[in-house]
Amino acid sequence: MNIKTAEIISDISHAGYISVRKYVIDQVVRSGSTPKRLASMRALATRFGVGSSTVQRALKDLVDDGYLTAKKGIGMFTNPEFSWRGRKQEIIEVLIADGRQIYFEKYLASLLSAVAPGLTDEGRMIHFIDFFNFNRETFSGPDAASRALIWLYPDLCEHKRAIDFVNSIRIPVIFAGGFSTEHHCARYNWEEEGYTAALALLKEGRKKIMLLTDPQHEPLHLAGVKRAFREMGETYDESLVLRGNQNLVADCERLMKRKGIPEAFYEGANGFGALEAVFQDWGVDFLRQCRLVSQDDSCHLFPVPQWRFRHNYSKMGEEVLALLKLALQNPQGPPELRLVPRELDTDLHP
Repeated sequence: MNIKTAEIISDISHAGYISVRKYVIDQVVRSGSTPKRLASMRALATRFGVGSSTVQRALKDLVDDGYLTAKKGIGMFTNPEFSWRGRKQEIIEVLIADGRQIYFEKYLASLLSAVAPGLTDEGRMIHFIDFFNFNRETFSGPDAASRALIWLYPDLCEHKRAIDFVNSIRIPVIFAGGFSTEHHCARYNWEEEGYTAALALLKEGRKKIMLLTDPQHEPLHLAGVKRAFREMGETYDESLVLRGNQNLVADCERLMKRKGIPEAFYEGANGFGALEAVFQDWGVDFLRQCRLVSQDDSCHLFPVPQWRFRHNYSKMGEEVLALLKLALQNPQGPPELRLVPRELDTDLHP
């Protein structure tokens, strides 16, 4: 075996060790005051696709750490001393995007930091749904301590597994920063933002506004833009709508050839960074020729002068926690929508 192969095997073994450890601690936290017998080492090795030596090492460390007790000839059991002294802990599940996030960019980290303190300050525990670690059994029994699920930024989710998972659970779900008519939801007011952006641009005399949006947000963005145009006695040219998809770059090039350089570009949905080459090829001057209105932090890869909608993390967190309280008080109640305002910063930022 060469050194490189040995390193790869070592990495896989370590990942398996972490998965086993996380799984066992989940069982301990949820077992309450009654010791729960753990699956056999062979079953755990099969479940996590690792060798028996990796499982053995993980279980030994868990015994040493006090999470498990070993009964000779019988097996391993969860240790009630680590089950929060027998008190049934209230757990709030948190699913971040598609549940496959390992690293967090600014938006996700800021949104999480706005929500998390409000959960732990009230004595609740946060448990992350992690689709790398086979923890769907979190919701398998009626005695599960999970009270609700907060889904942070579901718009980033492109994996069917996470969507199916959310649809299958029987506890209240709160969307944070996404769109839902079936669950409690706190999101930005996209129609009002479309109105605010278009009105500010029209007051600068900019009527040829290219709108980047997506199928989910388009009706709201467009309604706001058209309302601003009506108030100013104008009609919005809907052929300037650019829909974000896998053909975004080609669609933008075709639209520019038909309509020329726009007087403004409103990024209602993320994706402007992918168009950098198109605008550079056309020599677009974003200081004088074309005004860019972006989502906060979304255009950092293409630093040009721009107006920005500033994220309101604290207000978003406040509304999510209010919806959580509502859901816990009345789990069968109708879904409620909370709209979070954002201000348009018209100082030009690079």
